[in-house]
Amino acid sequence: MHTFRRFEDKSDAINLTTRRVGPRMISLICKYCLLGELIIVGSLEYKSILEENLRRACSYNDIVREIMWGMQNLMPLLIPQEQSVFTKADPLPICKGLDMLLSRHGIDNVKQEWINEDILQLALKVYHVDLRENEHSKFLRRSLGLDKHLKAISGFDAKDWDLVKLATALKTMVDPNANILPLDKAFEMFSHEEAKLIKLDAPKYEDLLDRDTISEIYDDIVAFREYVDKVLLKLRHLLKKAEAALETEDVMEKAATNGVDSMQQVDHTCLAVDLEVPNQQCHITDGAEISPPSKTCRRNDAGK
Repeated sequence: MHTFRRFEDKSDAINLTTRRVGPRMISLICKYCLLGELIIVGSLEYKSILEENLRRACSYNDIVREIMWGMQNLMPLLIPQEQSVFTKADPLPICKGLDMLLSRHGIDNVKQEWINEDILQLALKVYHVDLRENEHSKFLRRSLGLDKHLKAISGFDAKDWDLVKLATALKTMVDPNANILPLDKAFEMFSHEEAKLIKLDAPKYEDLLDRDTISEIYDDIVAFREYVDKVLLKLRHLLKKAEAALETEDVMEKAATNGVDSMQQVDHTCLAVDLEVPNQQCHITDGAEISPPSKTCRRNDAGK
């Protein structure tokens, strides 16, 4: 970030009524934005006003909205002296990336008013695990070409298998006597015929699969899934807590507006829900950071 300027009155920067750009904003743009550079802005109105007044190319679209959303949430880190607090009347919208992340893990219909820093931090942990799992998936499917080999050797159509199913099958092939209990009921994901072929065809994959590499990837995925389950439990708890807090705030606002007697007309059922999170421990991830890809995986990936 080149610089930051705080405008107590936003109209001093860009006036939506007069459609004029303030002198301080003009000076800022001229100093830090070279001619020909594309300027990203926070709204369509800003885009049209800046282009009209300064003849500078500006951009505002879905991608820019995601960037602006991220910058707003990172404001305390980017600019420590900035102490702006978003009020209920000016909540941050849920970016599409966050919405997709939560939905992918079974959390839907999240309202923008529920989002806070703690929820964002937990969502970020889940996102980082997703990235690591994607690395493993690309290594197995692309670098080793296992989708193609599983189809050619055993007739498995593994393209639609999720990473847990794929890793469990490979782990069983390279280590038939392995303990796979950490993934509850792992083999329920396979049909009887699939489970039979996995064990029967295991010797055919000896030249394709390195036991240590596959075992390490499998152990990683087990740890990731247990870690994510723990984080998602906390995340759902915080979302319920935020929802309840918002409803409590609405109740209090209604009481203040209509009088104390109106409190009797409000359904308080939602406030009686026990929102305590069970005291769960995860021996795999407690107090430990998720490690980067192993040297073994990187060496094998580079050699393919």
